Amino acid sequence: MQGYISSAFGSAAILGPLLGGALADGLGWPAVFWINLPLGLIAAVMLQLALKENVQTRPHRIDTVGAMLMLATIGLLMFTLIHAESLGGTAVSSALTVCLALFALLWAHERRTAEPMLPFGLFRIRVLAGGNAASLGLGAIMMTVVGFLPAYMQAVMGASALTAGAALGAMSLAWPVGGFIGSRILLRFSYRLAAAIGAGILVVGSGAMTVIQASAPPALPIGAALVIGLGMGVTNGDPICLDIASYFSMFGQVSRECLRKRGEALSY
Repeated sequence: MQGYISSAFGSAAILGPLLGGALADGLGWPAVFWINLPLGLIAAVMLQLALKENVQTRPHRIDTVGAMLMLATIGLLMFTLIHAESLGGTAVSSALTVCLALFALLWAHERRTAEPMLPFGLFRIRVLAGGNAASLGLGAIMMTVVGFLPAYMQAVMGASALTAGAALGAMSLAWPVGGFIGSRILLRFSYRLAAAIGAGILVVGSGAMTVIQASAPPALPIGAALVIGLGMGVTNGDPICLDIASYFSMFGQVSRECLRKRGEALSY
């Protein structure tokens, strides 16, 4: 099943940037957003018709206070980092101090509540802590390419939207290939070797991104994005396997995705 999901994701990730670039060039940027309305409706109908769940219900105590504290902590932190230049040193220091105070309240609350949203004891498990740290870095690298490379290629290098979309398509094309290679390494050797190889590939791709100039041919950023996609695929399986292998797999996946999103936000 995971193979089917990965194949669907890879195919959509390859076609999506190319289709988006063609729509932007032919019909304008609003078309990129309008096309999601019928696609989203089709997906919702398919889920409603095809998804059959057998859910065993039991009483739960929703950690509303923990959710609000986490929202306040992360929201204030993101706001501060995004607007740090315009806020000034005193305001930034004050905001970060409030963030630390909110985080302390969150930590104290999660230790006492019956069903914590994020049990901080998870981070005493080395494999889960490592997987979460890797997810933070992977999220930052991915969103740096997705968020800035197309804009740089169009505004600075003078490339078309279709060419910029080809760079994202190259990364998406290499991702499932890297995932296949990484899974073979995991099965035959260890997750440590897969992580090391994937990290090395990411260093090469990121290094190639640093030498891109305005006069560079489009093939350079496209090739660099392809290398990064390959490294992302090789490395991406490690945090997932570590979560599944642990007793707290559900909480591990939640924390991993949370930190991945924080990495994506920090990349801006």
